[in-house]
Amino acid sequence: MEIIQKNKIKRIIIDIDYTLITPNYYREDVFFKEQKLYLKETPHVILTEYEKRYKRYTKKQLLYFMNQYSTEPIDKDFLEKWMVFTTELDPQDVSEVVETLAYLKEKKLDLAALSNWFTWVQAKKLEQVKMLSYFTKVYGGDYFIKPHKESFLLASGPYGMDECVMIGDNPIADIKGAENVGMPAIWYTEGREEEDYKKPKIKRISDLKQIF
Repeated sequence: MEIIQKNKIKRIIIDIDYTLITPNYYREDVFFKEQKLYLKETPHVILTEYEKRYKRYTKKQLLYFMNQYSTEPIDKDFLEKWMVFTTELDPQDVSEVVETLAYLKEKKLDLAALSNWFTWVQAKKLEQVKMLSYFTKVYGGDYFIKPHKESFLLASGPYGMDECVMIGDNPIADIKGAENVGMPAIWYTEGREEEDYKKPKIKRISDLKQIF
């Protein structure tokens, strides 16, 4: 397996949804129906298509795109209501993750969060679970969408690519995207073994303590 040169690393960039926290996206279908809006595809499918076509999220562009899939007009007020809904997390035990973030900060490592959804929404989630204060910066999809190279170049901040490492659960958006700009990456497998994967990987976020 490839080895992360930990002595070079100054900034750790971490994905948010399904890496640091579990979002409530599984409840979105019900939310849309409660608002009497019926989509031709699930919100997940629609956003996946959006991210294939565009480099960043804007409310105007997303509103236009969502209306192509809706049986009823979607307006700005609904879009705002949807974003607020996505900030609402189910109860979850994040103590192990928080302890790991504290450990990394004690090691004088700079932490940044990188996500594909809107920055203010993702920052709100991190604040709810007492993680926000550990991060120097939160970058959302309204800056750039992973795996576009601009997302990783921005998230690197003042550091070189070889001075950063990306941590995430998505092998394409997080891992391949980082590798494409020369940034080391560690795949968070969410507990799976993934024995055929020979590059750096972890099963738990707390495994970062063994690396750094």
